Amino acid sequence: MTDPYSVKGSSILSKLEYLQDVHGEEARQSVEAPLRERGLIPFLASSWYPYAVYIEVNKAIAGEVFNGDLSRLTEVGEYSAQKSLLGTYRMLAQANDYFGLLSQLAILHRRFYNEGTLTIDVPEDKSSCQILLSGAPEYAEADVHIAAGFYIKAAELTDRPGAKVAVDRRPDSIAFTVSW
Repeated sequence: MTDPYSVKGSSILSKLEYLQDVHGEEARQSVEAPLRERGLIPFLASSWYPYAVYIEVNKAIAGEVFNGDLSRLTEVGEYSAQKSLLGTYRMLAQANDYFGLLSQLAILHRRFYNEGTLTIDVPEDKSSCQILLSGAPEYAEADVHIAAGFYIKAAELTDRPGAKVAVDRRPDSIAFTVSW
């Protein structure tokens, strides 16, 4: 599948894994059923899928387990950070170095999204950081909440407990200010 704005299948699969691990096989099957009918299942981790399908899956998860409340998708983002930073990308979190992890986020972003850039700004006192996403055609609300959850859990996993994220939507970008 090709689409101008796409995400890796592994991003979609991780959200479905959250659903199964936290809410059970029945919840996952419920979300997958309409996708299966359209021939989208199985998702392949290394393939690219339209961003619209990714957002459809995330909204379906919110509908299935959060009564449609997209803000609760931060839990999905936290789960994704936990799985990836303690699994495949554990080397990024092992040193308990949040700023070291931040230096690698742009690379991770390019692995999972085919458009847009991610830049990091850290003030001299290192009391916070700003993660700026720009250049993508869209920043869907569901994805923004998942990203916020990912950044919170990433901070916690790298010795920055009590992290909070403030989101600033701009006309052509979105800024996440992570503080602790």
